[in-house]
Amino acid sequence: MTRPITIIFCFTLLSSTVFGQRTPEELGRIAFNCFQKNQLDSFFKLKPTVSELTELGKNYGIDTTSDQYKDFLIRYPVVIKNFKERCKKLLEDSAELGFSWTTAKIDTIEASTKTLSLDNPDPKNKPVIITIIDVYILSNDKRFKLTLGDAALYNGIWKPGNNIYFSRHKNTN
Repeated sequence: MTRPITIIFCFTLLSSTVFGQRTPEELGRIAFNCFQKNQLDSFFKLKPTVSELTELGKNYGIDTTSDQYKDFLIRYPVVIKNFKERCKKLLEDSAELGFSWTTAKIDTIEASTKTLSLDNPDPKNKPVIITIIDVYILSNDKRFKLTLGDAALYNGIWKPGNNIYFSRHKNTN
């Protein structure tokens, strides 16, 4: 009897990770759920790996063998640590804004793109397109915004970047 339950549990876990991030909106919903349920470790697991970053860099024509890129990869664990600290602080600071994660509900999710030019004259480089995901949330009769500032697509799966913000939406009471 435990074998079918184990198989169902594994399928559910894998499907939420693999199938649950096919669109920026789905990534926004997953991020909200992780914050709402205080399951930040699940959110942190969505961050791209070093090999995924390298592949993305190659797709944009970035010289992944350059010293500058190698230095970034060496610093990446610190980037992850800082991201985790920002997320934990976001949870703490949201209460000061009169926000309650336990009663919060998603209002809308909007995705937009921004094109960045690389500061590199190499003609093989392509402009980098980042996706900004704004999750508008209602809590205590107020509207708030959780922003994933630089999400990217990795082999068909949307993953968060390093920029994450939380604020009271300006068009609220």
